[in-house]
Order: sequence, then C-alpha cells, then structure tokens
Amino acid sequence: MPLTSGIGAQSLLGCFDMQQGNGQSWRGKVFQLQEIEEMRREAYDNSRMYKEKCKAINDSGILRKSFKLSDKVLKFKARFKFRDGKLKERWDGPYTITKVLGYGVFELKDEKDGTTHLANRHLLKLFYGKPAET
Repeated sequence: MPLTSGIGAQSLLGCFDMQQGNGQSWRGKVFQLQEIEEMRREAYDNSRMYKEKCKAINDSGILRKSFKLSDKVLKFKARFKFRDGKLKERWDGPYTITKVLGYGVFELKDEKDGTTHLANRHLLKLFYGKPAET
C-alpha cells in the first residue's frame, strides 16, 4: 500500500513537513519510492510474460506421443554402453503393444520370441519399416 493514500498518510506527511521545515524534500522522497514500486511491478510483469513466452516456445517443440493397441514400436535401450561398439543401435525391437496400462505404461510383446515387457511411453517410438537384417 503506498504511503500517500488515506487520511493518516497525509497527516503524517504534514507532521514531517513541520519537523523538517522543508516539505519538498520529503514529498520528493515519497514520490521516488512510488516510482521504484511501480518499476518493480513492471519488471515483475515483464518477467512473467517472458517466462510464459519461453514456456510456450519450449512446449511447442515437445513431441506428444500417442500409441494404440497393436502398434509396432521400438524401445530405447536405457542401458546403452559405448564399449559395446560405436555403431550399436540404441533402439531395440520391433515390439507390438498388447495392453495399455495407466499413466503411459504399455505392455509390449517381442515379435521374435514372444516375451512381454513393460515400458513407459517416453522410451518408445513408432516403428515404420522393416528391421535391418543382421
């Protein structure tokens, strides 16, 4: 709340005017305080708008993944090691989605040996082509 609003603040200013003898210096200081408070509010608003714009730009670059039953997907190898070789693939699969569980968890069935795995949607991407012959 600014100091100059209300009846009490004006009487307080009058009191300081009588004590100091020169009311202009006190009124100037109060005016400067009000300007500083206004600049602080503007800076806060500008910062909030900047953060909202940055968040919108960042969120636009995030790929939203949606999978359905019987989709073929690749699973990221989370335990990838560089010592296995430079040209090792980081994706394993293809797998078929057999069940959709809550919170982005999927049950995957391996097409090669028929085993099932659980995986989070962050570790999956859609499979579009034939697997490479090794």
